Order: sequence, then structure tokens, then C-alpha cells
Amino acid sequence: MNEVSVITTSFNDAKNIIGYLDNICSQSILPNEIIIADGGSTDDTIAIIEAYKSKTNVPIRVLQKGRLNIAQGFNLGITKSNTKLVCLTCIGNSFPNDMLANLLVGYKESPCDACYGKMVGKANGKISELYNKCFVGGDIGLPVMSNRCVLYDKSVFDKVGLFLEKFHYAGEDAEFLYAFKKNGCKAKYIPEVVVYWETPNCWKEYLGKLKFYSIAELQYDRIFNQFVNRDSIFLLIVLISIITCTLCNILFLFIPLAIFTLVLCYAIIVKGMSPIETFFFFSRGYIKLFYKIKYMKYCFVKNRVRR
Repeated sequence: MNEVSVITTSFNDAKNIIGYLDNICSQSILPNEIIIADGGSTDDTIAIIEAYKSKTNVPIRVLQKGRLNIAQGFNLGITKSNTKLVCLTCIGNSFPNDMLANLLVGYKESPCDACYGKMVGKANGKISELYNKCFVGGDIGLPVMSNRCVLYDKSVFDKVGLFLEKFHYAGEDAEFLYAFKKNGCKAKYIPEVVVYWETPNCWKEYLGKLKFYSIAELQYDRIFNQFVNRDSIFLLIVLISIITCTLCNILFLFIPLAIFTLVLCYAIIVKGMSPIETFFFFSRGYIKLFYKIKYMKYCFVKNRVRR
């Protein structure tokens, strides 16, 4: 047993909770405790956890405090933990059995404020295959310090503060990483640590992810950069060219077509992407732009997130 608490949040996770607990309780090095901060589940999540407690020697604590968002859940788990180290994870992801051991070894070899590994997309359909190749590094994965799998020395929260709880849904770990770096904290990447993320497997799930990411960016990022960027400028050129060619001369239509052709050739020849992958990759920016216009209220001062 090591001085580390594994913390996660739950909300109506009856379908995935047993798989998550099996995964953590079969680690080669076991945690001192598993803390599950529940956000007000109305399904059988809590009952399943209570029944599972008798099957393991790892203490499992369920914390309930009404309807919690992700940041509130993690903060509750961190403040109630009894250990020096906390490992933040997410239900629905899966880990090799040496995940916790590799994090602890990496931390003990050169103590730092945080240790993290890489995220690999777990494909379960055509959409998730495209998502993984375009955004999560394909089979290789990407080094990502996110709350899906990261080990923190709890002293870091004294330096930086806890996760900001004003986010509508997602975004708390991205904002924390910015504050983490701003405060001079040190993180260590451990290549042996892998978290398998079951990425969106249909358009509905994909659009839902982009919606929440867009709202988080509206709440945190600079407003000007969100609406004046490569995607919006290209879209503006296309719209102006189409309107102009309709009113004046068809030749203006070649401007956006030429730009689009160059972008397509670059993606296919240089990046090695297929036409469908190219469409999927570049459509993300326009979908997020749509959501940012639709949910623009989140960029107003009362909804902004700042330390």
C-alpha cells in the first residue's frame, strides 16, 4: 500500500463503475483508498459501489454533496483525502495494471508536483477511429496532463489553489494546467503510463464533446482569439466571395476554391490524411465556431472563469 488516494467523479455511471473499480483494484500497487465523489446519481451507481466494497481490500469511500460538476467533485475528493499524493482518474477510461506503479516510481525517482502519461484513443466505431487519428495521435497517443490520469502531490493545491468550479461542464483541468505552469510548478511525463480513452463513437457524442469544449473556451479563453482566427477568417473569405460572385462576377468564386484546394492538397500530401480525415479535421473548427456563436452568453463577465 502506498500513500496515494485514487479519486474520481461519478454521475449515473452504473454501466461503467464495476469495470472501473476492477481496473483500479487489480493494479500491481494498490492505493490507500478509492474516493468517488458522486454528483447526484439517480441510477444504481451508489448501490453497485456499496455492494462492491465487500469484494476488495481497498477502502472505498463515496462522497455525496448534491449535484456536483466535475471540478466540484474532484475538489471534494482532494480535500477529503488522507494521503500525501492523489491520482485523479475518470470512470469510463481504462488503464494497464502497472499504471499506478509507474506513476509512483516516476514520482519517487525525481519528486515533482505532478506526474502524467499519454492518452490513447480506444476506437469502438468509425467516428472514434477518425477522432483518434485526427486528434489523439492515433495508435501512438499523445502526452496529455489531464484529469483522466494524473498524479499530484497535494502541496501543489496550496500553491495553485483547487480547480475552479465555475465551469459549465468541462475545462477545469486545462485552466488548472495554465495556473500550474504560471506558478512555476513542475510536471514529469512518464511514457510508460497510458490511459485508454473511449472516444466518441457517433456524431451525437462527437457534437456533444465539441459543445462542452466550446463553452469551456468561451468561459476561459480570450474572446477576440476565439472569433478572429484562421477558421473564421477563411469562412468569412468564402462567404464574401460567394456573395460577390453572385452580385458581380463568377471569377471571385475561384478565390475560396483555390484556398480550399491548397489546404486539401497540404493535408493529403504533407500530412498523409485521406479526404474524409481532412474533412473531419477541418470541420471541427467550424462546428466549434457554430457552438460559440450559439452559446455566446458564456463569454459574458458573469460566466467568465478567472483566478
